Amino acid sequence: LQEIIAGSSEGTGLTVRSKIDDIAMTEEAERFIANTLREGISNGVRHGGSTAFFFELRDMGSYVEFLLSDNGRGVDRKQFKEGFGLSGMRAKAEALGGMVHYAFEPGEGVEIRLSLPGALKRPAQSDREKQT
Repeated sequence: LQEIIAGSSEGTGLTVRSKIDDIAMTEEAERFIANTLREGISNGVRHGGSTAFFFELRDMGSYVEFLLSDNGRGVDRKQFKEGFGLSGMRAKAEALGGMVHYAFEPGEGVEIRLSLPGALKRPAQSDREKQT
């Protein structure tokens, strides 16, 4: 995730602030989170003209919360269409037992909030060693 953030901001003029809890998840869940972060930043720049993002990944115990917000143009609800990327994001979240929510207003940017079940977390290394 840090590599995605660095690659998105280095030499691009984008600012990406982040707060990321140390969470180990299944390979499929980690790949989905990384792809969602890439897609969210790409969409924010391409469709919203965003120049700044805030990304947060938090371990909430029974679930993991992903939040990506931007400072772009936002979207008028009447004109919003969940295209291929966003509908794929929703379908994958639901397939993993989670959900995704998009919040937006004209001139207020876009927020992607994703929740995944805690069952997708892997034990920390020390916990795995205790089990063997």
